Amino acid sequence: MKAHKISKQLLNRTTGDTRKRAIEQLRETAKGEIHRLREDDPNYRNGQLHGFWTQQFANASLWLDEQ
Repeated sequence: MKAHKISKQLLNRTTGDTRKRAIEQLRETAKGEIHRLREDDPNYRNGQLHGFWTQQFANASLWLDEQ
């Protein structure tokens, strides 16, 4: 599980457009991390990270497809 603490003032300033751009950025970050991990040495930790970033990529892609 990953959590972030974000102030209420920042959350109140979000719009549909900024949310979509953030999800697009997450998808690109996840894709880059997946590619990087696939080039790295295979080990338990990299396997965990690969699973995490694959899930982030899938969730971001599904959300964007539904918009």
